[in-house]
Amino acid sequence: MSKWEQTTIFDSHIDKKASSKNIQHFLRVKYHQAVRMAGVNLGNIQSPQISDLPKGGPIGNAQENKIVTRANARQVVAYTRQALDSCDRDSRTILEMIIADYSDEMIIGELGWQRTQYYSKYKPKALMMFAEAYLLDELRIFRK
Repeated sequence: MSKWEQTTIFDSHIDKKASSKNIQHFLRVKYHQAVRMAGVNLGNIQSPQISDLPKGGPIGNAQENKIVTRANARQVVAYTRQALDSCDRDSRTILEMIIADYSDEMIIGELGWQRTQYYSKYKPKALMMFAEAYLLDELRIFRK
């Protein structure tokens, strides 16, 4: 491809190894963080205390920041569920097991696939399918 040709999303160069690592980190770590943040009870967020006494403190609205953080976390959770629902059955099963913190060995044993098939076909397909369906952020890593 010459430097003058335009690259589309369908013929772009995805770094599959880096993408897989990034997607797994999202599912095993970031998603769980979002679930915890989204689960904060809004009733626990208190109204700011107004006082006529001078007081030094952080600039900004901490309560508003908590609400925005929670809303963003809920959005991550919702988009993750939506992306999982758009994957095929086998891929969704693998992804849900990754989220449930199953090791690759546990997934292979549970699903009864051969190790080489799992690593070369099923797992990469599931991760890429999820990344393509996850619309909130780009989880794939592209080569430059």
